[in-house]
Amino acid sequence: MINFTNLALKEFDGHLLNVFSNDSVHIETIEILRKMAIISFTQFTKSNSIYFTLGHSLSTSLVGIGIIDAIKCQIGIVRESEAINLMASILFCNIGIIYGVLKDDKDNFAKITPGDSLDISSFETSSGLWKYKSYRSKEFIKESPFISSNVNNELVNRAIDVSDLTDVIERHSDIGEINKLVRASQIISLMADENINRRQVEFYLSALEGSAIDSGIFTSLGDFRDKFRNYFWEVLYPDVGDVLLLLRETINGRKIVSKIYAHL
Repeated sequence: MINFTNLALKEFDGHLLNVFSNDSVHIETIEILRKMAIISFTQFTKSNSIYFTLGHSLSTSLVGIGIIDAIKCQIGIVRESEAINLMASILFCNIGIIYGVLKDDKDNFAKITPGDSLDISSFETSSGLWKYKSYRSKEFIKESPFISSNVNNELVNRAIDVSDLTDVIERHSDIGEINKLVRASQIISLMADENINRRQVEFYLSALEGSAIDSGIFTSLGDFRDKFRNYFWEVLYPDVGDVLLLLRETINGRKIVSKIYAHL
């Protein structure tokens, strides 16, 4: 039987060790990040969302590693706490989409607030939990002693709150550096995907199931695909422009940026 978690971890390790290969001081950090990746990848093998999959978790985490590499090239060092908080935010910001990740998820009822659960028996997939995934993701971290003891929980929670691409961030608002990087990782993962047309469809259908699509902007799947390029430039690019410039610091980063512009 194919172990998809191990396959994802092997690719994750390759990128991670490439960035930290010459830094003996980062041995403990590497182990923490590997354990976090194992937790995330293992949970996402259980996801039945067509957008938030193991592949998505891997893709966004590789973007995160690419961002760390670019920061390292630009200023010469990356603080270990920054790397851990950034990667934890990326690895777990969408994990709440998965039914069963929380202790109180039972009998087709998913926890959505401290005192409420939602009957998901009529959902086609767990994408129906989209609007609640940020809360659920933060609860998952809280329920994991290993994760919560190794991160700045307040910082990670704020990053999770702005990671959802269906939420529009107010222009000129100071959302914080790590928040910007986490949000950018979600945008870049989508826009740089070699199968971007398929991923746009998966994104739309998943967000639609979760009532996260603004029907005033996008009236149908065809309308979403027709308007998405302009939506990227007008709404998403301001959130990711600085990070694309940062990624140009490395060869791999420039490849990622080239893929994005090729899709536009």
